[in-house]
Amino acid sequence: MPQLWAGVDIGKEHHHCVVVDERGERVLARLVLNDEPALLELIAEVLAVSEDALWAVDINHGGAALLIGLLLSHEQPSSSSTRPGGPACTRKRPGRRSTRTSAKGTPGRHRAIFRAG
Repeated sequence: MPQLWAGVDIGKEHHHCVVVDERGERVLARLVLNDEPALLELIAEVLAVSEDALWAVDINHGGAALLIGLLLSHEQPSSSSTRPGGPACTRKRPGRRSTRTSAKGTPGRHRAIFRAG
């Protein structure tokens, strides 16, 4: 079992990354730009904690392409939770409010984990 789990919520311009250890304790949580130097810095930061990390991204196309390519070039194991129609949490359902960030950038409840230190 990996020592670290790195989950990445992919966005067009930036991604949210949360890293937890085998006990489920948060090791790292940060917002990272979707550009090569910033993503390389994130990969290095995670590998500095442990080289035994499993990366999970919420999509495997579009905005995730650069990160996935960099993970492959660094021989980092990764998986994706993509299914037809995209992740279920991004679809509107009758009677449910989205907790995601709106198109205008209004923060949802999911951002709270990045405010805590």
